[in-house]
Amino acid sequence: MLFMSLASLLLIAWLTGRGLSDRFLWSQYLLWIPTPLILVTTTLGLIASRAPSRRSRLRRHRTFAWVLALLAIGVYFSFVENALLRRIDPPDAGGIGIMHWTMAHARIERERQSELIARFARDITILSDAHNMPWDEISLF
Repeated sequence: MLFMSLASLLLIAWLTGRGLSDRFLWSQYLLWIPTPLILVTTTLGLIASRAPSRRSRLRRHRTFAWVLALLAIGVYFSFVENALLRRIDPPDAGGIGIMHWTMAHARIERERQSELIARFARDITILSDAHNMPWDEISLF
């Protein structure tokens, strides 16, 4: 029961972070809770919900709620965060394409970062947070 309560609190914190985004300083930290952690926590909450209970109806409702939460988070993770089934390169509509790339991982994998920037570059490409990565390491053409 204690674990389900902790898992529920973490799930509520994650949902609050997604809902409020970085609108407030405190909610910004909740937005940074990684979704895979929530998937694991929700799975463990589902397992804990199957614990024996005197009231089987309550256990069924509890389990159903955790299953729904796990499915909803799985769909969100797959289709929103990871853009499953979404076209990465939309067809050119004849307008100007703009891309903004936050190079948060430039220190870790510079060659891969450069390849991805070149792949997704548009007419106007804005690069930010380069961590002192020299421009000549970024090949756009």
